[in-house]
Amino acid sequence: MKFKNLYSLVFLIFPLIISCREEIIEPNNPAGNVNQPIRFEKENYFNIDLNAYKLSTEILFDLYFTSQNNQILIKVSDLISGKLGVRVLASDDKYLYSASFIIGDINTVSRMYLGIPAKMKLNFDNFTGKLKIIIGKI
Repeated sequence: MKFKNLYSLVFLIFPLIISCREEIIEPNNPAGNVNQPIRFEKENYFNIDLNAYKLSTEILFDLYFTSQNNQILIKVSDLISGKLGVRVLASDDKYLYSASFIIGDINTVSRMYLGIPAKMKLNFDNFTGKLKIIIGKI
């Protein structure tokens, strides 16, 4: 009789064990957040990660900088389709940085020194790929 109860218990628990999720995605991991940017910012620093799938939208971010000597790093990887436009503006809406990306993986670094960054606009047109942007004081 005890053997039968043990067999029943194993029979009930076994499906629960094998159906458990094996891969746990940590919070704020861009791999698990499709079309939702993960952002970290503080004064004179801005970082965004995005895993996009057929994203078509415009996103505007406020930046909190006090320095005119800054650097922007843009990394696009696993680009499958679409276009990406990046614009960084000063408080008077003057462009400090502007670029468009259409094909291939990108890894670029540029200096911005003609004003204090106040806003960043990202324009996505059917964009599928991974994006990382870091703006920081030099």
